[in-house]
Amino acid sequence: MWLGILGLLALAPRALVAHGARICWEGCGYVMHAWSIARGTLTTPFGIPQLDHAFPPLYPALIALFHLPIASWPDAAKTVSVAFGALLVIPIFALARAMFSRETALLAAALTVAYPALVQAGSNAYAEPVALFCLALSMWDSSSGSPTWPGPRRSSAC
Repeated sequence: MWLGILGLLALAPRALVAHGARICWEGCGYVMHAWSIARGTLTTPFGIPQLDHAFPPLYPALIALFHLPIASWPDAAKTVSVAFGALLVIPIFALARAMFSRETALLAAALTVAYPALVQAGSNAYAEPVALFCLALSMWDSSSGSPTWPGPRRSSAC
């Protein structure tokens, strides 16, 4: 229950800041990349001949996916960042719980909700919220002894 409340609390400031913000210059590149993915052609040169798509493809692919229900490309880009910025609470909680305790995990999740740099990055067209979500998720997976991870396993007796 607390994790759900923290997730909603994480969504609120990011959505509020994103509402009035114009996308950053880097976000324009991600939107151009997403637009070309949606068209099925990967040709959006960024002013450098023979250099298409200087950005990693996951975030632009998510923008293209979010653009299906959202008409505006910049709004779709900001929505991806807001969503993954708020979802970051879940793997941070899971990672802290796997490493420490439930109380520590709630504190870590609460700090994730209110940390200003995470709110700022999670409210504009930045790829960092998606990257941080994937990083935290993979760190949790490696620390939890998941059968999908070839690393050290925890004893089932613990």
